[in-house]
Amino acid sequence: MSSPAGFLGVKWGDDANSAAARLGVSCDEWGSWEGGRGYEACFDIDHPVEAFGRKAFVRLFHNQNRLEGLSLRFMHCGATRAELAAAVRQEFELAASEDTPHNVFADGAAVHLDYDSGDDSCTLTIAGPRFGKAFAAYLLEQGFKNLAHGLRPH
Repeated sequence: MSSPAGFLGVKWGDDANSAAARLGVSCDEWGSWEGGRGYEACFDIDHPVEAFGRKAFVRLFHNQNRLEGLSLRFMHCGATRAELAAAVRQEFELAASEDTPHNVFADGAAVHLDYDSGDDSCTLTIAGPRFGKAFAAYLLEQGFKNLAHGLRPH
């Protein structure tokens, strides 16, 4: 199973602004990614893209103006998230599972699908090797913080 070199016609290492233009999204302003580590992100809610037969909002991640990953946010996906998960598994040749798809490849690249019941959205993150390592570390940190918070007396 090989790691994704990009997605939706853009490749990791591409000029980030050119990649945004090819996707038809606007990234006039980049802000620090919440996970830090020198990555910046842009999120365009005005120009959704088509992925897996659905509309999704794109968030791009870059470092030194090189595209390192992207995420797709699918709104109102709760009722069809099993179908989305199956499509993601097929696209990235991931093993069948009852859980939402998550894979870290040998080179550090990552594919991660998450569901947020708060707003009924699914977010698929596809990360190249460099950003994948940072993204996986960030998810682990968040998990430990949530665990620690859950263990505190309330």
